Amino acid sequence: MKIEFSSRLIGSVIAGVLCLGGIVSAADAAKKVEAAEKPASAAPAAVAMPMVMPAPAAVVAASNAPATVLVQVNDKTITQGDVDAEIGEISKMMQSRGRSGDQFAMMLPTIKPQIVDSLVVRALLADEFAKKNITVGDDEINKEIEKIKTTLPKGKNLEELLKSNGVSDKSFRADIMEQLKLSKLLGIGEPTDKDLKDFYDKNKSRLYEMPETVRARHILIAVNATDDAAKKAVKKEKAEALRKQLIDSKGANFEKLAQDNSDCPSKAMGGDLGEFRKGQMVPAFEVVAFGLKTNEISAVVETDFGYHVIQMTEHNLPRTVAFDEVKSQITAQYKGRQLQEKAGPFIQELRDKAKISYQNGAEPVKPMMMPPMGGAPDEESGVTTKPADKKADKEGVQTPPAEKAPAKDAGSATNKAVDKATDKTADKAPAKEEPKK
Repeated sequence: MKIEFSSRLIGSVIAGVLCLGGIVSAADAAKKVEAAEKPASAAPAAVAMPMVMPAPAAVVAASNAPATVLVQVNDKTITQGDVDAEIGEISKMMQSRGRSGDQFAMMLPTIKPQIVDSLVVRALLADEFAKKNITVGDDEINKEIEKIKTTLPKGKNLEELLKSNGVSDKSFRADIMEQLKLSKLLGIGEPTDKDLKDFYDKNKSRLYEMPETVRARHILIAVNATDDAAKKAVKKEKAEALRKQLIDSKGANFEKLAQDNSDCPSKAMGGDLGEFRKGQMVPAFEVVAFGLKTNEISAVVETDFGYHVIQMTEHNLPRTVAFDEVKSQITAQYKGRQLQEKAGPFIQELRDKAKISYQNGAEPVKPMMMPPMGGAPDEESGVTTKPADKKADKEGVQTPPAEKAPAKDAGSATNKAVDKATDKTADKAPAKEEPKK
């Protein structure tokens, strides 16, 4: 059972940083995790257990007044207004990531029951924090934020990442406070240097041997399946005009032009796709990106997604990431796994003891049994990992590095639901979808 007390998307902002997702992340090593999850041929077959996944349960009635009580959790109540506030937060984040209102409306029926459930868990934990007199001060939050800053990829700063993902400083600090409280409640301590070094040595070849990579940014003028030759010609002409502006300015205005013109969600980061290895992007895009000189502007590149203007900003040869470079990220992952292992049973125990009643159209999240997933066990954690999505690889459709969730893992059931739903309605981008952790 995943930790699910926060319904915000900060996991997508600092994935691989906070201690909630069982993540291995470094400025370089984060990109290696997905590839490492493909099972080695010599690995023993995993004993795959059926997974309990939340089904799209009944949608909370939208006609309820804000004060309408939806769930009673012991002596606390969760109202329609509470749910609406969470939906508003997530909607803003989705918009900041380039999602349309229609896309969010499509995913809302799936994630709304999980938003309610995350509020239930948050209420249960709040009771425990009060009973045990667990508090977190501003100095502790600030210290954690400073740790997070040291783990961010090169060239990124926390303020820009929060802004580009639609996360306010207030909600970000609130989430950190809840996570620190939970760590105290569960007795999660700091790992020793020996623990960290052992992890690094066991996973060195799997996670920290980095292949050749480039970092690039692009401007995408998207082409729709319904566009005729005339429309495509107009769009290509626009891409050519943007390229001319970049050439004339020697790339100086790339970020602004990307923000104003690109149809890729990476426009929020000035078109920056982050660092990627060969095999992550569709072939036509990859060949050009790896063939450019540093800071060179490409000719207009055509892919199934449309017309791209690419600038390669950094070229890295194969290398081994040193232990000292990833020590702070390993610390976050180590603590995250401890937290994940302890929090699931603990939260379920709180649920079992609590008096929880659903009212006015609200229903608990309904579990559904999923068939066993293939894959090999993760070397360090023993968790079964899922092989790459063959359909996605075949079709060559993948979220660009700038959109990885950031994706990916660290936090609540709602984070998972939103990221999953987002993947289904994602804007076109030049990369293939990578396997989810």
